[in-house]
Amino acid sequence: MDKVITGISYRTRKENATSLDKKGQSTSTTALINLELVYRLLKRVLYPGVQLSFPMVLDELASVDISQMPSLLERLRKQGFNLFSAATHSASAEVIYLIGRHLEVGQMRTAKPYSPQRTLVFWGGAEGFTNGEAMSHWADQTQASLMEQVDE
Repeated sequence: MDKVITGISYRTRKENATSLDKKGQSTSTTALINLELVYRLLKRVLYPGVQLSFPMVLDELASVDISQMPSLLERLRKQGFNLFSAATHSASAEVIYLIGRHLEVGQMRTAKPYSPQRTLVFWGGAEGFTNGEAMSHWADQTQASLMEQVDE
């Protein structure tokens, strides 16, 4: 039990700097540090040759510096993580394009709810950009008839 992590803080050093800095970092820098830390800790406990895939939860993805997004996504892919993220009405088309698939949960409403308080629905598919793949691999449209316009 003495090797259980109970807290963590970071000190960073910019390129060509001589001292470590204790100030808080941007969301994207913190995400990259956390990703590397989790990856290194997992490598210590896994047998050689074992590959795992874990979700990497990153809240408010739109706050990640767009210039760091390609390296973040590449690291996630190489280290066996799957991005699971949220952005509150702030994800740009550029971010969505880099991610590839997204769900706009607030837009998924039905005019035929089973309860008046339950107009949000999930229909099993994601939106995104394709490279010419058939749409059948993207979405299950079996509940598409529920997705009618709703006036709010």
